[in-house]
This record gives sequence, structure tokens and C-alpha cells, in this order.
Amino acid sequence: MYAFLSVILIIFGILQIILFFKLWEMTNDVRRISEKIGAQPIDTFVKLEQSIRKLLLEGKKDQAIDLLKSNLVKDVIGYIYKGYDSQIINNLKNNYREYYEKLGEPFPEQIEKINTLSDLEKLF
Repeated sequence: MYAFLSVILIIFGILQIILFFKLWEMTNDVRRISEKIGAQPIDTFVKLEQSIRKLLLEGKKDQAIDLLKSNLVKDVIGYIYKGYDSQIINNLKNNYREYYEKLGEPFPEQIEKINTLSDLEKLF
């Protein structure tokens, strides 16, 4: 009886270890999938908002706008070179468009025209 119970407990323990590593592997898959669909980490926009708020509190609206522009350009170019489709790039632009509206600034026309690598290459 004890031998049977011991075997069952050993098998159960081994299955628990296997399950742990399977779950760990799945979290890495979720990270890869979110990178492929172009999901921006929430903390990226939180840090951007914090930096903009700090600059606005210091009375440096021009620097806040420059920070917003540089982040937008960096993200759009990065997404294009990573091969994301135009829908994902448009979603990114829409996220940034909200910040421009809050600052009372027009969204840059040059960025609005860029959706693909060929659009980006036409600039230069």
C-alpha cells in the first residue's frame, strides 16, 4: 500500500515540475507574440507621460513637444524596420496623436504620410 502511494506521489511530483516548465515556456511565447503584433509596453507610455508632465511643470512646453516628437519618430522608424504592417503603425500613430492633442499641437504631416518602408525611403 505504501509503495503504491509513494509511486503515485513521485509521478505527481514529476508532473508538477513538467507543468512548471511548460508554463514558463508559455510566458516567453506570449512575450514573443506581443512583440510580433507590435504591442507597446504600458510602462513605455507611462514613462513618456511622466517625462512630459515633468517638463510641463517646469514650464518647458517646447522641450516636452520635442521629446514627444523624438519618441514618435524613433518608434515609427523602429516599427517600420521591424516589418510591422501599416495597421500596427497606424495604431502607434493614434496613440501618439492623443498626446499631441493634449498638448494642443498638430500631428506632424511627415509622420502621417509614412506607413511602409518605401514611404520612409522616399523622404531621402
